[in-house]
Formats: sequence, structure tokens, C-alpha cells
Amino acid sequence: PFTLGEIQKLPIVLGLVRLHARPAHFKDQESAGGQRRIADELDTLRAAHAWAAAHDRPLAYELIAALADYTIAINLDPSIPAIYNNRANIYRDRGELDRAIADFSTAIRLDALYTAAFTNRGLAYEQKGMFDKAREDFQSALSVPPKHNDGKWAQDTARERLEELLSEFSITHLR
Repeated sequence: PFTLGEIQKLPIVLGLVRLHARPAHFKDQESAGGQRRIADELDTLRAAHAWAAAHDRPLAYELIAALADYTIAINLDPSIPAIYNNRANIYRDRGELDRAIADFSTAIRLDALYTAAFTNRGLAYEQKGMFDKAREDFQSALSVPPKHNDGKWAQDTARERLEELLSEFSITHLR
């Protein structure tokens, strides 16, 4: 899987040229296996390109196009958890909470240490009023070491939301 920084640095055009150049040392390039490897590399580069395009669409009117780009990236390479997480954030912002939760869950299944996906899914559960599940996700976000760039944000947010949920729970049950 690529990080966003790696995606932004990927020389997409050069990568495509390299794939089509068919270097001589790639002896089995004409075999089915060789062609499959070339196709897989090309799909990975196309997925990276679609991911980068989606990530560069921050304005509200571009969200539909960003959703389409993320979906293209997922169809080309369904093994990158950050793409699911990013698409889920758009779904959550649009109020499509079930779709968001499904994508966050896929990101977590692909990377059980994806702190931001736990926090983001917790936020979606909180929006749905599913506070027990939100608390579980916030606790999970705090229990794994942050390994992605957004890990600190995710843990800070999880800690803040967990404290708020626990204080609301205490106030509600003390009445």
C-alpha cells in the first residue's frame, strides 16, 4: 500500500512508459504470467493516480467526482486501506453513515492498526447514536500504536470523544 506522500511523488507517466517499454530482462513478458504482472502494475499505478486525483478534490462540489475517483482506485487495487478510509469520510460527511461504516470496516480489516479508521468509524457510529460501538472504536484507536501520518490526530480525537461520551453517560445516569 502507498501513503499519500508516496502517491504524490509517483511518476505516473514514467511508470506507464516503463510498463509499455517491455525491458529485455523481463523474459517471460509474453507469457500469461508476465502479462498479468504488467497488468497488475498498471492497475496499481492507475489506482494511485485515481487516489491522488480524489484527494485533490477538497471542495464540496467536487465530492461526487472524488467519490468516483476513490471507487475507481478501489476497483483497480482493493488492498489499500487509506482509499476506503478517505471514501468513507466523504460518505460520512454526506450523511451516508452505513456506507461510511462499511468502508471504515474494510479499511480496518485490511490494516488492523489503522488508528484513523477506528476513530472515523467511531465518529460515524456516534452520528448514528450507536454510542457503545463508538466507545469501542475510540478505545481501539487508543490501544494501537499510531503508524500512519494521521495517527496522532486520530488518537487525540478518539481521546476527546471518549471523554465526552463518558461524561455524557455519567450525567445521564446520575439524573
